[in-house]
Amino acid sequence: MINNNVISIAKIYGSLFEYSCKKNDCASSHFVKQFLFSEVALQMSSINFIYSADDVPYLYEKLAKEKKLTVGKTIYPEAVMYWMGYLIAVMVINHNLLPKQVYRMISPKELYTAYEAYHSLDIEDAADRIIDSSAYTNKNDIELFINTRNKRPR
Repeated sequence: MINNNVISIAKIYGSLFEYSCKKNDCASSHFVKQFLFSEVALQMSSINFIYSADDVPYLYEKLAKEKKLTVGKTIYPEAVMYWMGYLIAVMVINHNLLPKQVYRMISPKELYTAYEAYHSLDIEDAADRIIDSSAYTNKNDIELFINTRNKRPR
């Protein structure tokens, strides 16, 4: 079940993804990948992030300093990007996944394609369906998940 702290963090994820469209610096799929492999994403993946005073423009600039955000020009619609960010936050926080593990489950392009089928579902149901249908859930990856989940910052 999603609590209010998870909802608050998911809204920040969604707003950050939506903000990337407004900045128009790079392709949306590139932004999502760079975000998921960033220190910013790791910091935001902790439930304690709710107590930080970081706003969306600051987080974007922090990410831009860490990662190259100048590749490509295909920008997804803002509503789709917001949903993708919100969904990723739920997958990361509710399922105790590292952001890069989400990328290994489903690429940004696949998420974009999944929007039509999943955006009207309850966000937890959408996250569960994506995780359940992921090829990432094989035995070796589950062992990797178990070994890495305790290394996440809290």
